[in-house]
Amino acid sequence: MKKLQRVMVALRESERWFRAIFNQTFGFIRLIEPIEILMKGNRAIRCLVNHGNQPVHN
Repeated sequence: MKKLQRVMVALRESERWFRAIFNQTFGFIRLIEPIEILMKGNRAIRCLVNHGNQPVHN
């Protein structure tokens, strides 16, 4: 019975880690999404003014 209890504790711990990572992933995606939109917009503006992939300097 002790081995079964250890396995159950290990399973609960691994599930807790999985849920924590899974739940934090959505927050991270929401954080990164606006940055990605800005980067895509910046790339589109550079192409529009024929700068290609070169950074735009002030």
